[in-house]
Amino acid sequence: ATVDRDPFIMKLQNAIHEATGMRFSDYHNRSRTQECVFARMIFIFHCRKGRKMKLSEISKYIDRTHSSLIYSLNVYEDEYRYNREFRAIADRVNEIMSK
Repeated sequence: ATVDRDPFIMKLQNAIHEATGMRFSDYHNRSRTQECVFARMIFIFHCRKGRKMKLSEISKYIDRTHSSLIYSLNVYEDEYRYNREFRAIADRVNEIMSK
C-alpha cells in the first residue's frame, strides 16, 4: 500500500474507516468480499470525482488496472441507486468528506 501524507487521501481513508470499520489495508488487497468491494468503489469514486485524480494516479493507491477502475466508477452509480446498504455507506462517507 502506498503510504501517503496527502491530506485528501488521509481524510478519505479515515472517512471510509469511520463508515465501514475497515482500514485501507483491509480493502487495498485483492479481496472480493462485498465490504471490500464497496470500500474500494467509494475510494475510487472520491479520488476521481472529488479530487479529479487521473486513473493512473488512483491505480498507484489501489493497485487496480485502468479497466477495473472504469468498471468500479460505472458500477458505483448503479449500486448507489439500487443498493440500500451501499448507499448508506456512501452517504456516510460523503457526509464526513463534506465537513
